[in-house]
Amino acid sequence: MEPASKSTSTPSDTSAGAARYSSFFLRFIYDSLVLGINCPYAWGCPFMELAAFFNGRVATAILLSSPKTCRLLDIGVGTGCFLEQAPLDDVKEVALLDLDTNCLSAAASRTRKAHPRIECSTFHADILEPISAGKLGGRFDAISMMLVLHSLPGPPSRKGAMLRRLGDLLNTDGVLLGSTVLGKDVTHNFFGKILMWHINRIGVFDNYEDDVASFIKPLEDAFESVNWRIVGRTLLFEARKPKL
Repeated sequence: MEPASKSTSTPSDTSAGAARYSSFFLRFIYDSLVLGINCPYAWGCPFMELAAFFNGRVATAILLSSPKTCRLLDIGVGTGCFLEQAPLDDVKEVALLDLDTNCLSAAASRTRKAHPRIECSTFHADILEPISAGKLGGRFDAISMMLVLHSLPGPPSRKGAMLRRLGDLLNTDGVLLGSTVLGKDVTHNFFGKILMWHINRIGVFDNYEDDVASFIKPLEDAFESVNWRIVGRTLLFEARKPKL
């Protein structure tokens, strides 16, 4: 998810694209600005389309897992908006992973309020660093990365290596799903060009070199089945059956 303000971190530090949300921004501004304005008008992909994509893939993961045992890992949690509106009645546990403690707190609160019967755990970690399934309590049936990759520091090969490793955190029939704003080989409108320039300049995004191949090729290396499409300037992807 998109962060709020500039950090003093170096470009190679993941916190340059995360860990900068204030509680006020998350509570009163984020959803309206990022999801209500930036996504549809700059990136060409309305929140409702993103939510439908998220819900459909999570629903499939629930069906493929045993009843009431489904575990979902959400990476780059933002405000928890995707989890709040998702059909999670048959999910056993939602694990939240982020570098920003404010985001973790906000998303956990929102998830627990919307789904009080679901176990909700939080992990403060850098997803670009290797993380074992054991440290997260085991493997997952679904891993989501909605609006995350464009905020991670490049080069794209670093992000691709991370995507390959995520297969190690999934169960055999699990699904990795995500969305990201592309910077290369897509045509941005005027609003998008100005916004891209500004947020890349201050370190909120690092995605000028991100194109479809940057992410789909690593996914195809690590998963048996990969599907994707572009909506506006936004890549939506899903990968299934991690190669062991």
